[in-house]
Amino acid sequence: MSAADGTRHYEAVMADLTDELVAEYPAVLWETESESTHAAADAGECRLYLPTRSTTSDEIVEGTPEELWEAVNRVLGQHEFDDIVGLDEDTPGGWEVASARDARGAELRISAKPGFPVSLDLTAPVETDACR
Repeated sequence: MSAADGTRHYEAVMADLTDELVAEYPAVLWETESESTHAAADAGECRLYLPTRSTTSDEIVEGTPEELWEAVNRVLGQHEFDDIVGLDEDTPGGWEVASARDARGAELRISAKPGFPVSLDLTAPVETDACR
């Protein structure tokens, strides 16, 4: 996927995901950090890194993790991502991370740790000369 198409597509995924979380958890506010970038990754792959979306405080959403996954998965399914079914294993530093991937190799990561904001990160492989 070209960098321009990838940026449009995955920014829409992130916007839909944020909208769903705001609708599901209206007391939790989200902010966007930085701008989209492209960088070389392992094996010469170029990846799009969307801006991180974070809660504005360390307040975690109410409810169970399963309820959160259900809200997230409603959006992910519309964009052809795998469902999140639980936390990833072997995450260092006390972080709790859940991730989902699509067939193109994009990865969404939701990270949380007591005392820190919850963050959403989305990366995807793209084709661009920006990484060369």
